[in-house]
Amino acid sequence: GYKIKEWNTEPDGSGLTYQTGEVVKLTTTTILYAVWQADSSFVLSFDYQGATGGVSEYSKEVIQGNAVGSLPEPVRNGYVFNGWFAQIGGQGTEITSVTTYSLSGNLTVYAYWVGVNNTLSFNNNGGVGSMPNQVVKSGETFQLPKSTMTKENNVFIGWTNSESGTTVIYNDEANIVMPPNDLILYALYDLAYTLTYNTNGGLNDGFQDYGKTFNNAIYTKKDGYSLAGWYNEPEFTTAVIFPLTITQDKTIYARWVENEEWT
Repeated sequence: GYKIKEWNTEPDGSGLTYQTGEVVKLTTTTILYAVWQADSSFVLSFDYQGATGGVSEYSKEVIQGNAVGSLPEPVRNGYVFNGWFAQIGGQGTEITSVTTYSLSGNLTVYAYWVGVNNTLSFNNNGGVGSMPNQVVKSGETFQLPKSTMTKENNVFIGWTNSESGTTVIYNDEANIVMPPNDLILYALYDLAYTLTYNTNGGLNDGFQDYGKTFNNAIYTKKDGYSLAGWYNEPEFTTAVIFPLTITQDKTIYARWVENEEWT
């Protein structure tokens, strides 16, 4: 916060003065003492926080006690510029062209952006169903509503970014950050299969479920017996482990153990 004003032969500045850069001829050993003065010139730096235009300068000189003066006016797709602030996200002191610079040091200021409203829409992509559009601001985190899209002989597996897309961009009910423009999400499907439950005399015998991955088995019970698990074969050779993913139609079998009667 200081710069050298001059040099002096006395610590209190009362002796002989020499200017910086002055050529002198000395006849004896001499100690010169720095005379300091406040340096009122500082650097104001600009952090544009993702601006896509209007990046005119990255820093400027400011004078302590004077108005800051003109400031850059950046732009960013999908956002409205809302001023320069001493902290990120519109926090801290706002710095404008008429703000008096009172700091004794340099400062970085941050562009504050406010997202504009964009439309998020859903396309069933050859399936059946519709979902209402959502209005979401640019940069805002938003949870997708549960999909109601269906397609014959298929199961919904997520959302992609085009009609021809083959990769799941967002899972069902995922959190997304809204881009700086309208967004269309397309339902993505995969072939589904039939899972048949053979309960061996229990409740819901022959029940069929439709899909690819099953997190849990259906509920079943049988009087006088306890369920000992589900198996891939009627001979109860290998147990089924859930979640269960199938790649073709499949039947699984309930194994029962008779309850012991206590008297």
